Amino acid sequence: GEEEIKDILKARELIQSRDFKGAAQRIRAALQTEPDNVEALCLKEILSVRDKRDPSAWRSALERCLNEIKPLEKEIKDLEAKEEPDEDDLKRLERVVRSRNYAMGFLARSFADLIEKGADWAKPLMESSPDLLIKAMLISGKCYDEKVRDKVGAVIERMGQSAVKPLISELKADDPLVRAQAVYYLGRLRVKEAVGPIAELTKPGSEPYEVMYQIPIALELIGGEATVAPLRNVLKSQYAQPKIYAANLLARIGAKEAIPDLVDLLADTNSYVVTVAKRALISFGSDSVKPLLEILKTRAADVPLPPSSTVTEDREKAARNSVIGNAMDILASIGDGEAISQITSFLSDDDLRSSARSALIKFGSASTPAMVEALKSPDSDVRVAAAEVLKSTLDKRSANALIEALSDRDKEVAAAAAAALGAMKVRKAIPQLTQLLSDVDERIRSNVLDALNTIGYYDPDMVKAVLRIAEDKNERESIRISALTVLKTIKPSEVSENLIAIMMAEDETPDVRRAAVAALG
Repeated sequence: GEEEIKDILKARELIQSRDFKGAAQRIRAALQTEPDNVEALCLKEILSVRDKRDPSAWRSALERCLNEIKPLEKEIKDLEAKEEPDEDDLKRLERVVRSRNYAMGFLARSFADLIEKGADWAKPLMESSPDLLIKAMLISGKCYDEKVRDKVGAVIERMGQSAVKPLISELKADDPLVRAQAVYYLGRLRVKEAVGPIAELTKPGSEPYEVMYQIPIALELIGGEATVAPLRNVLKSQYAQPKIYAANLLARIGAKEAIPDLVDLLADTNSYVVTVAKRALISFGSDSVKPLLEILKTRAADVPLPPSSTVTEDREKAARNSVIGNAMDILASIGDGEAISQITSFLSDDDLRSSARSALIKFGSASTPAMVEALKSPDSDVRVAAAEVLKSTLDKRSANALIEALSDRDKEVAAAAAAALGAMKVRKAIPQLTQLLSDVDERIRSNVLDALNTIGYYDPDMVKAVLRIAEDKNERESIRISALTVLKTIKPSEVSENLIAIMMAEDETPDVRRAAVAALG
């Protein structure tokens, strides 16, 4: 790698410590070693005018610095464009970027410090050569030093209206970092007339991340209805962060015309983008319902998918199902009852059943009539899902239908109904639940015991059936422990001797004996 000239390194230190006379001596020495050194030439120019309130002198210094920096900028661009840079290329790039940043950073600091003490002298320069000053400031703004960027911002804000045209012109600059800064400062200056030129940058695929990142930030600062269209374009970009910012902003300003674009974002591969799009659509309330219902109706067939989601049929199907699931969740969050019947229809879909169930649970008691009807479905998976929804919504209007479902021919349906009745603490279901304690299916016996424990109500016939399970050494241990837990909850006095016998039996497992002790209290 290349070593930097020691005199330049020392000059930087002296400038940092504000020993400008010593720095000038070092710069002269550096130029004797390397007469064409760009950083040294620029620092020489800036040191010659840094304390002069002379517009003409500063104009000349700016022109010379910009002229000197051009080959450095080109070299940086060429090095950055290399597809496979070697170690020497990377070291060279690091060096030239550092040189540019030190030189132009010093320029921005020097000019900003001088006008902070009084800017009247600089008005002729700002008014007669705004293009020159803006170009210099935007190159300086590429410096990594935040203090330098603050100085650049202070200069541009001091320029005010005279900065507008040059900044708009720089939106067409070759360097994306310059374009990004131009966007940013047009936003800070709240330039309404810049919305159109900025909108030109939002065409899909036209700008790199640095520029797209700044666009929604600037448009927020500018404000007004004209910003909606370019913000909608930002939603179509490939970058997550700008899309997130734009989606949040469109929701905040209530731009209903953006709803179709936000719906399309439900197919985004970035989960954060999808989350923000969902939140935005929820904020629009009933205005979002129609396009979301259309997604359910068409199974998201018309939603554009990212290329990566269409590589195979399976991936495309999964992507569209994800959009449908998100649409169901949003509709449930909005609470639009019109969607319940359509969402219920997805309980028969193996891929979307879970999403439909979650959405119907979110509807709460509003979904109860549809779930009671779904308990009659010929599809056992639908009946199970309906019982699971009712278990979560806890609407006792469904109690009779669930009690009837206890006798369902499908054991999984009966088990789900038992769990739902337990969650609702439906006491009138105890006789039917007790009957199921003799069922051969372990899932049913387990769910029934959990339900009886949750209900926690004494019934003599139920106690006998539960005790029978607790004493049955041929029963699965976990189910026996569940039975003992029921007895612990209800505390029937007539089973004390039985519990003592279990506790004292040497052939019982430690866990069963501990459960018996707990049941005795």
